[in-house]
Amino acid sequence: MAGQLFSVGVQALRDDANIWDQQGAQMQQIVDKVNGLRMDRLQAGIFQVYVSSYQDAVTQVIGRAGEGQTAMHAVSTTLTSVADTYQQDETANTHKFTDLH
Repeated sequence: MAGQLFSVGVQALRDDANIWDQQGAQMQQIVDKVNGLRMDRLQAGIFQVYVSSYQDAVTQVIGRAGEGQTAMHAVSTTLTSVADTYQQDETANTHKFTDLH
């Protein structure tokens, strides 16, 4: 019973890591889409006055989404590392408890 609960816990960590990776990929898609929204003064036409502010906003969105993607990947990597460590410890220590009774 305890072994099954352990497996479920480790798998939950791995599942969460996959979710963080998927969401990080979504953040990268945001970066790619927003990067395509850049424009120059010629494209802005009569709204040239606002191009600098618009470009600053685009740059900020790209920067924050990029930071989010990096952080989400770091969380995923950490969760995977924790799951791997738990699995290795369980495998290494199982023999100590198998014939205690």
